[in-house]
Amino acid sequence: MRFVILLVCLSATAANAGWFSYDDYEDCMLGRMKGQPQSMYNLADRACSKQFKVEVAVPKDGVEWEFTYSIGTVSVKIASAGDYEVTKAELSFSDKPCSESKTLEDFSETLKFTFKRGQASVEHPLTKPMLKCARVDNFRGIYK
Repeated sequence: MRFVILLVCLSATAANAGWFSYDDYEDCMLGRMKGQPQSMYNLADRACSKQFKVEVAVPKDGVEWEFTYSIGTVSVKIASAGDYEVTKAELSFSDKPCSESKTLEDFSETLKFTFKRGQASVEHPLTKPMLKCARVDNFRGIYK
């Protein structure tokens, strides 16, 4: 009988947020950094960002992606992003082939993408007749 009462009491208190886990990202960072040296910040940030699905900047060189363009629609597919799930991106486009697109002025069309399961499409009547090259301005995502 005592075991049953103890079990009921423990299950009732475990439901209170913050008693055995953190309520949000800020609470997590405060809890993980308490008494820790500043050098532990990145480790705590990564753990808390992963736990609370905080959107972070994703290194461009760690993402494998490709784009397709048909009249009025630009689609981007993420093949691999390492430890991240890409959620957003800004890409700039050029009507020149990538081998000829050397300056920032060559990439005049910038579009914002929101990804679901690694894919995103934007319907947009771009001013360029044919997009041949794309450049990543930034990727955002969450830790897997």
